[in-house]
Amino acid sequence: MAKPFLCKVGIAQISANPAYADELVSTIQEPVFPGKTEKVGLFSIAGLEEVNALRQRISEQYISHLNRKLEAFIRFGAARGVELLVFPEYSVPPESLPTCRSLCNELGVAIIAGTHVVTVNPVALQIYESIQLFPEKSPDVAALDRQVRQAVCVVFLPGQKPVTFAKYVRSKWESCLIPGRPALHSFEMATKAGQIEVQVLICIEALAGGTPTKEKHSHPRLIAIPAFTPTCEDFHNFGKLNLPQGKCTLFANVAEFGGSRAFARAENANLWLTQADVLLST
Repeated sequence: MAKPFLCKVGIAQISANPAYADELVSTIQEPVFPGKTEKVGLFSIAGLEEVNALRQRISEQYISHLNRKLEAFIRFGAARGVELLVFPEYSVPPESLPTCRSLCNELGVAIIAGTHVVTVNPVALQIYESIQLFPEKSPDVAALDRQVRQAVCVVFLPGQKPVTFAKYVRSKWESCLIPGRPALHSFEMATKAGQIEVQVLICIEALAGGTPTKEKHSHPRLIAIPAFTPTCEDFHNFGKLNLPQGKCTLFANVAEFGGSRAFARAENANLWLTQADVLLST
């Protein structure tokens, strides 16, 4: 039986246009999410100068709105003593990373900033360099060749450089995504109760089975799953299966699909239990 460990964590089940880009379209530049069978959107006529300018304005207004939303969630959690806050998969684009880093350092809250697909547009490159996300040297197209079109999860820890994990299992909806190298994605963080280790499984990675590398850890273990999925049952089952091993699981899904949940042992209870969602969605 694992030793009891108390740590305040938060799950931000937010509504967000996915920070996903393929060879044709970046969804944060479109007024609607692309269709399932046919890709339609303003990108199809982006050769027109006026249309391309409109796409840029859509992106700028969306990012401005999203940054205010992210700040509200982070400050809300920090005011209630949250030490680790998890955002869903594809909910935090590159343009919002500086906001997360700044609030992480200001408020002392560790943030798992969802995921985004790496691009080499000038704005993204400038941000990657400013927050030291990739190599020590100034990033350029050549230096980022291995990361472009990968989905990366960025973790911010107070007073530290960001930690980045690349998604290594591609779902059927991510046909243009380039998988990263399989690895045990984890980081350690200090809490008021002591040191813990957090393992990050990006959505479908939690259901892929097996562990890419042998696990070696000496601290209490927490599993965080940033997700963007319409089906949650398998992830809930995964969380339940990890309880007898003394591992708590945080499943953070986007608000359109819901089902975000924390799996942990209820205090003073004889059984391992889960409770219904009590979450703030927006």
